[in-house]
Amino acid sequence: MIPFVDCKKDYIVYGRFKQSPGFYRRNLDDPGREIKLCDIPSALTEMGRVRYLASHLTLTRDRSKAFLDASVIAPNGATNYVQGLLTLANGVFESWGTTDFFCNHGQLNPVRDDLALCAWEEAWLKPGQDYKKKTGWYPRMWLVEPGGKRTLVPARDRNCASHEVWDDDGKGFSWCGRPGDYVYHHDLATGWRSGTARRGGASGYTPRVRRSCRARSRAASIPTRIRTSS
Repeated sequence: MIPFVDCKKDYIVYGRFKQSPGFYRRNLDDPGREIKLCDIPSALTEMGRVRYLASHLTLTRDRSKAFLDASVIAPNGATNYVQGLLTLANGVFESWGTTDFFCNHGQLNPVRDDLALCAWEEAWLKPGQDYKKKTGWYPRMWLVEPGGKRTLVPARDRNCASHEVWDDDGKGFSWCGRPGDYVYHHDLATGWRSGTARRGGASGYTPRVRRSCRARSRAASIPTRIRTSS
């Protein structure tokens, strides 16, 4: 799990599910002190063995809840992919439902606590290819909402990605394709894919990605140094 970094208040939040399982906070002015926030929700542990809790953690606007895109192995061996919000003060989990595909890369919209962007990981394998043959869409990027609502982002010309990121204003998101490919942008209101910038080359578009989290180099560098999954 890549921790959530609050770049303005200088702290990180992360979780782990093996040694001393739970969710924790560290203040960057005292990084050696670990503050436990809550246990792993029983709603997940009762389903089976937790494989992971989240890909890269994001929090709600008031920082009180964390979005989880967890993977849990049931006693019968089946893998459950569960999305929802965890209240950090008490460990209560609000499930948004499950997917039958390998769902990860989850991240909350920066201005909406009821919308997340997730990815169908390994969509190049048979289940993803079967979906593409059936629908015509490569099923990488999904908008996830409470109540089990899942919406495929239909970027027909290029719907594969290695990573995605929301705009600061939450009105759209950008994603990068394969090496040597382009960076693309999707507008939520219009559904329009606009502007491209060749990775490593000349660009005609600069994706509007989290400039607020680059303001302080110390905080911004944390995710590349700290890996808390175990």
